[in-house]
Amino acid sequence: MEAANSPQVISYIRWSSGKQRRNTSLKRQEELAVKYAERHNMPLSKVIIDDGVSGFSGDNTSSKGGLGAFKESLDQFPKGSVLVCENIDRISRMHPDDAYDVIRDIVKGGIKIVVYSGDDNVFEIKSHNDLGTIIKVIVELERAHSESKSKSQRTSKAFHKMLEGYEGGIIKSGQEPSWVKRKLGENNSPVGYTEIPERTAVIRKMFQLYEGGNGATLIAKALNAEGLKTFSKNTDWSSSSVEAIMKSRSLMGEAKFKSMLNDKPFIFADYYPVVISKEQFERCENIRKNRHNSKGVSTRNPSFLTGLGIAKCGYCGSSYVSQQASSKDKVLDKDGQIKDWARRLRCQGQASKGSTVCTAGTFKASILERAVIKYCADQVHMEEIINYTQSNQEKEALEQIAKYKKKLRELNNQEDRLVDELSFGAKISKKALERIRTNLENVSISIDTTKTEIARLEKEVTTSSPETLREHLQQITALQESLMQSGDNESRLKLRDIMMDIVERIEIFRYGLGHKLDRKKLAEDTGLKIHHPTVKRILDDSGVQCKTNKNLVFRIRFKNGHQKDIWTNTSADFWTIKSIPIEGESSTQSYLIHPLKW
Repeated sequence: MEAANSPQVISYIRWSSGKQRRNTSLKRQEELAVKYAERHNMPLSKVIIDDGVSGFSGDNTSSKGGLGAFKESLDQFPKGSVLVCENIDRISRMHPDDAYDVIRDIVKGGIKIVVYSGDDNVFEIKSHNDLGTIIKVIVELERAHSESKSKSQRTSKAFHKMLEGYEGGIIKSGQEPSWVKRKLGENNSPVGYTEIPERTAVIRKMFQLYEGGNGATLIAKALNAEGLKTFSKNTDWSSSSVEAIMKSRSLMGEAKFKSMLNDKPFIFADYYPVVISKEQFERCENIRKNRHNSKGVSTRNPSFLTGLGIAKCGYCGSSYVSQQASSKDKVLDKDGQIKDWARRLRCQGQASKGSTVCTAGTFKASILERAVIKYCADQVHMEEIINYTQSNQEKEALEQIAKYKKKLRELNNQEDRLVDELSFGAKISKKALERIRTNLENVSISIDTTKTEIARLEKEVTTSSPETLREHLQQITALQESLMQSGDNESRLKLRDIMMDIVERIEIFRYGLGHKLDRKKLAEDTGLKIHHPTVKRILDDSGVQCKTNKNLVFRIRFKNGHQKDIWTNTSADFWTIKSIPIEGESSTQSYLIHPLKW
């Protein structure tokens, strides 16, 4: 058994074309793992091969790829096992952010990665917390991605050139989008595409409604109410037909064809008329992701706090999910909406694993919704949230930007010096010249990475600025009265998007911050009756509370770092605000009592 639990060596081998295999790629990569296993006296237990699979597209890390399958089965390998590969670009040539996620997941799973970048040059990745390792990995990933991206762009340009003069740049390949038609030139020969105005007007209306907080179902209803029909079959719109069009990247002018060279798909920009800008398309994509594709959101009184990954159980850390009674006859009102008492929230950990994992029970969703809305809409609290942004997050972000800009100036100066050195190429040795070129490449990558980080931080400052935050909170105030009206789904979907922008996490303590022990379970464990004096004494001595509806606590943390505890007493229909001591700040408390009822 000890041998079975001892660390093992796993060999990962990838090439993207059959030609590479013929050029001894398989043998060379295989020998590296064998050499490592022999040197460290470890068994070579598995060889993973991705034959002809692209690392640039990420196919090898998907569930269909060998590396993707390995990632999903990490728990089958002993901790401390080693994944051996030749060069880090064998693992991935994707964008560094995506590629690093793959590496981090493997390392977090207890597997060390050993990368050979030469006969005697070995690079080990053992921890995802080591800053030096992280920087080196990201630099290597950036280099690999840049190389593949450059190759892809060169091939794409060559393919574009092959199209020039061929029927005006039109390829007969599959069906064209239903909102364009061919544009004819001299002798009725095709010279491109043009919009069908009455159809593109409908599409632009879809995106306008979607950004206004309407889901695909409501958009379909709106189009049908105007008597508008689908483009192909002239039938009524449905949520699926709306989604199919809104997800099409052809709206941005893109066209996808298989390459004449290697049967791989190529994307061509500006092939079709641009109906929706890239910025608007991506905004709606982000809204869709935030809503979890809207299919998980009920069309009746959709929740604006669950399904977003922000509502968590304060005891076990599981997500809180929506739950409703099963008998539709009893839970729906005369308008077909779910009655207030029937919409409940439940800890997913308790629901799936039982009280042995978590003892949190269910409660009415409206309690959390009303407390959060009233807190955010209250003028005093609104100013408190905004002022925290001004004094903390913005200051920290601006300090980081200043540091990165200083680093960027230093890198630019370093780049200038290296360029000057290269100008003397004829007077220095070949080895020194290669060193300068390598350093210049690394500096260029660092410059791009630093610029990206500066842009990210500047965007963060803008989106979390007092003005933007005030606008969001004022929207909540304006929506406050309509949010709890039966059937006002549009307002609830708008608030769902706002919550994704401003709230980082809401921890729910169903029976208060002190609740840990369950009286019934404690009685079972001790073999005593539930009201036995000894059971009471244990609970009293532990300083924790039993289950009670008087101590339902919501800990809300905003993305700017501001946080508060909202204590609710559902029996008395009131709630109390308590501030949370933050590390490095003095502890203050305020008690503001408000009615839970509207």
